[in-house]
Amino acid sequence: MPYNIVRLGGETRTSLSASGAQSAQQLIGLPDGRFVMQWIGNGTISGQEDDKGYFQQLFDANGVKIGGEIRVNDKTDGEVRSDFLTVALTGTTLASVWSMADPALGGNAYFRTFDANGTLGQQFRINETENGLSGTGSWRNVFLRNDVSLVIWNGRGTQSGQEDDAGVFFRLMGPNGEFIGRETRVNAAVEGRRESLTTATALPDGGFVIAYKASFGGTYQQAFHANGEKRGGEIEISSQNVSVAPNIRTLADGKWATFWHEPKGDESINFYYRIFNADGTPNGDARVVSASTQGDQFRTTAMMTMDDGGFIMFWSGEGTQEGHKDDSGLFYQRFDARGEKIGSETRLNTTTEGEQSDLLVFSSYQKDLNTNQYSLKHAVAVWSVITDDVQEPDALYVQALSPSGVKIGPEIRMEIHLESVDDFPRFNFGYLPATGRSVFTWTGKSSIGGQEDYGDIFMQMFDSNGNRMGSEIRVNTTTGGIQTDAMIRALPNGSFVVAWQGPDGDGTGLFMQVFDGDGQRVGGEILVNTSKTGAQTGTLLDLAEDGTLVVGWEGAGDQPGQEDADGGIFFQRFKINAAPESIALSGSIQETAAAGTTAGTLSTVDLDLSDKHTYTLVDAGNAPTSNALFEVSGNAIKLKAGAKLDYEKAASHSLRLKVTDAFGGSHVQDVTLSVANVREKTPLRKNGTSGADILFGELGNDTLSGAGGSDRLHGDLGRDRISTGSGKDVVVFDQRPSSSNRDTITDFDPRKDSLYFDNAFFTKLGKKGSLEKPAKLSKTYLELGAPNDGNDYLVYNRKNGVLSYDADGNKAGKAIEIAIFINKPKLTISDFFVI
Repeated sequence: MPYNIVRLGGETRTSLSASGAQSAQQLIGLPDGRFVMQWIGNGTISGQEDDKGYFQQLFDANGVKIGGEIRVNDKTDGEVRSDFLTVALTGTTLASVWSMADPALGGNAYFRTFDANGTLGQQFRINETENGLSGTGSWRNVFLRNDVSLVIWNGRGTQSGQEDDAGVFFRLMGPNGEFIGRETRVNAAVEGRRESLTTATALPDGGFVIAYKASFGGTYQQAFHANGEKRGGEIEISSQNVSVAPNIRTLADGKWATFWHEPKGDESINFYYRIFNADGTPNGDARVVSASTQGDQFRTTAMMTMDDGGFIMFWSGEGTQEGHKDDSGLFYQRFDARGEKIGSETRLNTTTEGEQSDLLVFSSYQKDLNTNQYSLKHAVAVWSVITDDVQEPDALYVQALSPSGVKIGPEIRMEIHLESVDDFPRFNFGYLPATGRSVFTWTGKSSIGGQEDYGDIFMQMFDSNGNRMGSEIRVNTTTGGIQTDAMIRALPNGSFVVAWQGPDGDGTGLFMQVFDGDGQRVGGEILVNTSKTGAQTGTLLDLAEDGTLVVGWEGAGDQPGQEDADGGIFFQRFKINAAPESIALSGSIQETAAAGTTAGTLSTVDLDLSDKHTYTLVDAGNAPTSNALFEVSGNAIKLKAGAKLDYEKAASHSLRLKVTDAFGGSHVQDVTLSVANVREKTPLRKNGTSGADILFGELGNDTLSGAGGSDRLHGDLGRDRISTGSGKDVVVFDQRPSSSNRDTITDFDPRKDSLYFDNAFFTKLGKKGSLEKPAKLSKTYLELGAPNDGNDYLVYNRKNGVLSYDADGNKAGKAIEIAIFINKPKLTISDFFVI
């Protein structure tokens, strides 16, 4: 599939305000191809001023601004935090949710709806206790299973019955942005405990579970029904200070399991889990995840969902099980959908030297277009190695896992360059839902021939079964300086884009490269930003609803009309264009057609369904040309003025056509235009070849010569002269018998030639066969001489070579002569067939 990449317009400054810094841009695509950009920064437009506000700008599908920038936040006292987000509600409405803090007073969370035209609704404060949020990043949004959004935050509460100086609170928002219930405290009121949020998980019935920590140690959880009422009471998960937030995993039958690690007894750290019933009560005691309990077992943040509803938990520590021993390795345990262990623990890493750490697990899914559902295809686990407290500078390990947690292929060691331990990990992962494949990128070095470099972007692809596709590939073409911070975006057609930071001649620029689904480059490396003043830092790699790729960055702008010296946000649009794949021609033209008549209609197959196409005639070198008979008008081929067609001279014409879409993608193909015959009385002479020919006469007295090969000859109307030639030939009688339609056959050879009679016109000849399977003529229907009984329908006179058709089968009616055989062959019943 050929592609081309088209830059749509120039770089665009998102904000109208160009004074002060703008940052944290987000794109929200609308169904009709329009999109909304949101950001935080300094607004200077009259009526929209705010030096630390939250803004949005609506753009049409061509990236042109619709109206002006709009400040989302009504209140301007305080600073809008960068943790804002936009959620889609049930209808066409969207809602923005954000927090705003005043260091002296505290913070608040707000939401405000806006419609597809960017018109803002009323602003609402989510927390009922004014300035009830504490700290940056103190809130989060969780989508539940019933179109309800759960907003949770750390802070204080003063509402009756919900008071707490430092607790965890939530509020529910319905499908249309309405509040469901009041501000609710999650934790029990324990004076001085000071709780903070760690984890929140949606349950299948629309309810949820929230886990939180206490400032002096201990981790708790509280479950809730879908309406926000508590199910069961607060449960202490651990009395110890747990450094990694617990993980909550939903199970079958409405149950769930909570996983955590903590020191026990001998002061070593173990990895535990406990199952809870749907009503929130414990289902048994806490259990140890690992079979190995010697040394420390630290729960990692990595987890994998299996294809059967089960899941895998990972941890790092000391393994003591036979065949999986490692003083400092990575391990995993599989669980079924009920929370029961499947087998025993498995060591993830094959290499056991050093300390395995920094584990991340990425899952690749594929979308079923029939069900619109995603299924897990494989997972990729990635980790590093630490030796003697210094991270190995050249080691990054990868292991693919099947949907059931079985290792796929061997452990893979990647080359990666790190300036320091703090640089790790500079990699990214993307899965391609159209194919189930995945791609893994990192900043590293390579000694592979043709890809040698010190600090560039490399990638490794995996197929839908998790197998490594080829070897690593250097993404960037330009190799000067350090390339880093890769972003990956899958495209709907199975291809993908990688964008990254690299030197652009004046500071840092933003580059990108498109790859097809096989990892082959589509076009060359592209410098996204046109402005090169200072550093341009990539922030956005996204698709609008119409498939347009939007690449965003922060930096200075120096293009006319888009200048911003203080630090603005910009974007550049691209079309990843699929070229047309084929050309089809439908229809035909009669040989007597007048000038301007449409000879055929053109169409093309193009994955970009909205593309417009132009067709042109081209020569053998694909250069535009003209044709003596035809011209292209839109998607039609028409007969030119003054041109005349002759079916007998050319029953078809070959034309070379080029179809080009609006973005420069093209396809060249030869098509055949058919000329429809118009039967005429002018005598025709048609000669066969040495091959198998099919010759047709028309309305006049025509001459048909089969020559060599096994031919089929149709005289049609008129008194035709037919020469069968040297092959095994067939003479077909497929017109109504009449005296004006008697044919002359010059050289019929009964040893190899045959006579076919169409039952539609020779109605007395019985069972009808076909050209492919002719039926034998009943021997009672043929008389050699003269008809003498009631079924002598075909009469052949061997003396004069005349073949006649007698509809009544006897002498009562006059027989019609249909052919005369010049060579007076000795015809028998085996020469006659019915079709």
